[in-house]
Amino acid sequence: MTGGKNIWFLDVTKGGKFCITDPNGLVVWRPDYTGSATASIVEPANGNVVEIAWRKGNPLKAWPKEDLPVTNNASYRLLGSSVAQSVEVNFVVLDSEPVDLTDTASVLLANGCTGQLDLLVETLNLNNEEPDDQG
Repeated sequence: MTGGKNIWFLDVTKGGKFCITDPNGLVVWRPDYTGSATASIVEPANGNVVEIAWRKGNPLKAWPKEDLPVTNNASYRLLGSSVAQSVEVNFVVLDSEPVDLTDTASVLLANGCTGQLDLLVETLNLNNEEPDDQG
């Protein structure tokens, strides 16, 4: 499931608050990975721009943590080469990784990470549509 969404992968097309549990392991995800693409990440505070590039067919790319550290309340603007407009992301570094779905949902809600919460709900709904095999 290489192209699948994951609530801990940063979607290059969506802005807003983004909760992370591991600042050193952040991954940037792109919805359209048929061709190669780039994204520019701008640090609004000083205007530094770092470009990341995806190879054709690969939806995932590690966040350039050496150049742009991920810290609590850090804010960056992302512009993907195949995306119409840039988005601003504000990071929320969680103290610990949520233990289960309920914990995850409440942590995302409490920190205003609504994009991830929506994705979590969407994923749960998809899973619930499959036949129940607990007999």
